[in-house]
Amino acid sequence: MKKTVAILLAFFLASCPVAGAVVAGENPTILIGHGHFGQRHWFVAATQDENRKGICFESGAYFRTPRNGVEGGGQCSAPAVKRGILSTVVVPGQRADTTAMTVVGGAFNKAVKSVEVTSFDGTTQRLVPRRASGPRVAGSTVANFRYLAFAVRGPWCVERLVTLDSAGHTLFETDWGAIGGYAKPHDPRSACRGFPGPTS
Repeated sequence: MKKTVAILLAFFLASCPVAGAVVAGENPTILIGHGHFGQRHWFVAATQDENRKGICFESGAYFRTPRNGVEGGGQCSAPAVKRGILSTVVVPGQRADTTAMTVVGGAFNKAVKSVEVTSFDGTTQRLVPRRASGPRVAGSTVANFRYLAFAVRGPWCVERLVTLDSAGHTLFETDWGAIGGYAKPHDPRSACRGFPGPTS
């Protein structure tokens, strides 16, 4: 999605009280989730793509107001049956080589019933993608997929990620090196000492 779309979406988010709201238009943008840590705001959103087969999916963040700039990005495609789309936005901290917040957005095919993540400390967590909600979701390709949307303080300390079907069988597996959002040659293993932090 274009940078201008992210900025307009962020302006809307600043006054939007609930997730699942809609940015009006012929092809509305659905807010999958949003929140904040202090004055650092985040959002995850999706809209039907132009060929009506997939979605345009975006994650972003801004400090205090979108006028200060929106960090983030996204892609337009149909989430692969086994892999899906995973988007992470790393927000730099005030000190060099630190991370203030990480935004995590995911879009998955209905075949993916859960996502298991393993942190560097060996702990595991099972994440369950949810349907998008809102008055304009029905009839849009956004309704065809399931989503994750959250943010954590500091880095997202995930070493391994696996998508699972309804029987718990592995569909797709990847490690930290292939999870987007970490600027190379940054190695998140050193940044993740003392984390993970709470989610929002």
